[in-house]
Amino acid sequence: MNNSKAHTFQYRITVVFILIASVIVMSQMLVFISAMKTTEDAISHRRLNLYRTIALHGFALHADTVGVLAIDLLTTAYKGYDRLPENIRQHIDPDWLGVQEIFYGQQEDEFMVLAIKDRSIAPEDTFYIIENVTLLEVSDAEGMLWVSGYTTLMIALFVMACFAIIVVARRLTLPLQLLSRQLHNSTTDDLTLLTVPDQAPREIQQLVGSLNDYRQRLEQLIERERSFTSYASHELRTPLTVARGVAGLLDVSTDPVFIERQKQRLIKATEEMNDVIETLLSLARKESHDTIVPLPISKELLEQVVSDHQQLLRGKAVTTHITLVQEPAVPAPEAVVRILLSNLIRNAMACTTEGSVIVHADSNSLKVIDSGCGLDNKASDYRGYGIGLLIVNDICRKYGWQFSLENNIHQPGCTASIVLRPDGESEISP
Repeated sequence: MNNSKAHTFQYRITVVFILIASVIVMSQMLVFISAMKTTEDAISHRRLNLYRTIALHGFALHADTVGVLAIDLLTTAYKGYDRLPENIRQHIDPDWLGVQEIFYGQQEDEFMVLAIKDRSIAPEDTFYIIENVTLLEVSDAEGMLWVSGYTTLMIALFVMACFAIIVVARRLTLPLQLLSRQLHNSTTDDLTLLTVPDQAPREIQQLVGSLNDYRQRLEQLIERERSFTSYASHELRTPLTVARGVAGLLDVSTDPVFIERQKQRLIKATEEMNDVIETLLSLARKESHDTIVPLPISKELLEQVVSDHQQLLRGKAVTTHITLVQEPAVPAPEAVVRILLSNLIRNAMACTTEGSVIVHADSNSLKVIDSGCGLDNKASDYRGYGIGLLIVNDICRKYGWQFSLENNIHQPGCTASIVLRPDGESEISP
């Protein structure tokens, strides 16, 4: 037996059930033999008790003259121990009372002996009723034949049971084998969903469902890691380029106004890098939202974020509008909120060549509505800006917000919506 096969679930189930079937078969054989023997003895005891009445009645009629009474061809009653045949007296004591089975002779003849006392007929004598049951009971040869037949039948049933056990064990473990084969054949980066037959047990289907959920979460984690890499390289490249450029410009100019302007550019670039790093760290670490002081999103904050990206609208016939119905308060760091708003507004400005970009905020939601190309026609440089939407998704997922990006119904462009409290209602429709 292959050692690896001996450790399979199917093999262990098969062995356990075959052992159980073996115990059942052996127990049935022992019960059958014991029941057959017990039944024969019980029938003989009942006959002797019936003959007892007949024998005592016969001895009572002939109390003085009859010492031996033939009841039938196989049964004889005796009055007194001395009248018993010699071969019977050799097997019982004079004082013994009860019923027992006696074997003697070359053919091992079998006799059932009943010894009783009846003081009303003969207070001193013991009455014996002896029945030759050799011709009544099954002979050893016949008994062996019956046992052999029964054993053959039980072996046949046992073989059929083993075959059925193997088939059932194979069917029961087939879903696990298929699942194990899929996991074994899948590569390291293969996170496709696992499948099992529809008729698989519910527990196995639940196991596969849990594994698929885990694989989906792992795939999302890998995708998030990739998006983080793309996002970090994209978001950090611009301020780093600005910082290098400023460093070079400061070497070629001594104008105080020019130096101050470059200094402000450098400060702004480092602040942008700091916001990106703080946002990435916030998404990576686990923190309780209850410990964060809710940050009110004021109109000044919205105007500042819009102003930071006005260069994207240079040369475009695009206007910006900010509508603040009520300041929403969000349990998130300010850097995270800035990154969130920056990506939404920057994405809208990058995709809009004419029309407007509207930033709307109320106590329940944030919306950025543009009149740009919509989701079906992306700008040539959209990929660079679209990467930021990945970080928006991750931020909303962490803080339990709902993010959606949909085409406008009655006008060109699309609407990016963030529902801060999913059970609330927005106050504006695109």
